[in-house]
Amino acid sequence: MREDERTARLPFELNARTLTGIAVYDAVVVSDIHLGSDNCQAKYLVHFLESIRHGSMPTKRLILNGDVFDSIDFRRLKKQHWRILSTLRKLSDEIEITMDPPRSCLISWA
Repeated sequence: MREDERTARLPFELNARTLTGIAVYDAVVVSDIHLGSDNCQAKYLVHFLESIRHGSMPTKRLILNGDVFDSIDFRRLKKQHWRILSTLRKLSDEIEITMDPPRSCLISWA
């Protein structure tokens, strides 16, 4: 196992419901991804999303909270950022994905 795979693992056993002996989460929340930013932890997030997709962390829904994109300039997205979007698209065929935008995006223009 490579070093980056060991450090990317998270404790998944907390507060999970069990169905037929397998832990199933009602929801998993991922917050402030900031795709396009140099501070985005894309490598770890891809690993995390793949663990959901391949069943090692089963959940009924994924909630994307806060800033998914750092800016609307998609030219800033790196290869790993596009991989996150691709994985999210594939996950959306299997589980419910909800986006909860930051409150600053909910400005009334009336």
